[in-house]
Amino acid sequence: MTRSVVVVLLLTVLVVLGAGIAYQRVFDERVASTPDVDPPRPKPPPPPPPPHDFEVPLPPAIPNAVLKAVHGTVQVRRGNDEKGWVDAAIGSVLAVEDSLQTKRGAEATLSIGDGVEMRLSSRSELNVRELTPTGARVRLDRGQASGKVVDGKVLMVQSRTGDAQAESHGGTFGVVTDGDGGLGVATTTGTVKLTTTTTHESVDVTAGQESRVAAGAPPTVPVEVATSLFLKMVPLATNQTNQTSATLRGTTTPGAVARVGDKTTTANERGQFAMQVSLAYGRNDLEIEVQDPSGRREVRREVIISDPKKPDIKPGPVRWGAGVDPGGPAPDATRKN
Repeated sequence: MTRSVVVVLLLTVLVVLGAGIAYQRVFDERVASTPDVDPPRPKPPPPPPPPHDFEVPLPPAIPNAVLKAVHGTVQVRRGNDEKGWVDAAIGSVLAVEDSLQTKRGAEATLSIGDGVEMRLSSRSELNVRELTPTGARVRLDRGQASGKVVDGKVLMVQSRTGDAQAESHGGTFGVVTDGDGGLGVATTTGTVKLTTTTTHESVDVTAGQESRVAAGAPPTVPVEVATSLFLKMVPLATNQTNQTSATLRGTTTPGAVARVGDKTTTANERGQFAMQVSLAYGRNDLEIEVQDPSGRREVRREVIISDPKKPDIKPGPVRWGAGVDPGGPAPDATRKN
């Protein structure tokens, strides 16, 4: 009985093992016959947009200020360069903060971009304050300059102190300064806006008109440009003095700038001006020059003898109008003694 049970158990184990082996073979065959399946792939990025049929415009270029013409001695100073003034030539380029000056009898023409041009007359000086794609802003420190501006461009000219400024958006005009905040304008074509920056008062100076700004004062009412520039000197009571200075008086076109040496002043609304000048010992040859915004100039000369060792030399009284007739002929340029 016991042997029979053992046999049955062994047969049972063999049957179970055989069934397990058969099941494993069937499972392996199914796995082997099943094809591999790849994992899902990410979607590709969308294609780039088609190229534009136009180019993105570059920002407008800043124009150069280039010397186009030079006559006589013309000099440039680079910013605050301690080397000071150096001779300039045609093709010299001025940057912002650079200055340009002309000596006696010299002239210079400055081209700014393709639409602005300035001519600096004799014994004048300007400083470049700003250059933009549409034009320029300059400061006229002394003397006279003329501007030519095409439509769509702009040229702004300021006085040395910044109290006055002239602005053109197309046309031709002239400006003159006394170097002390004053600015006179004469317009040939187009319109120039003349402004007192301290009070923001302004006038439009149209073609054929002129106006001026004295330091701290509003612009004068524009009037027709004078047909000519004249200069009449008040005769000296004597050309000898024991003083070390003398006062020169004259009459010219109202608003014209008078100059003796390095001293300048602007004639008042009646055309009168007066300047005190220093005298050296002995003979003093004095040149009196007047210039209007249009660039016209007149020159007269006076000779004064200074001898401080002679206290008996006393100048006589000086009266306005003595020998001064704005409508009459000009006196001789040099008075003989």
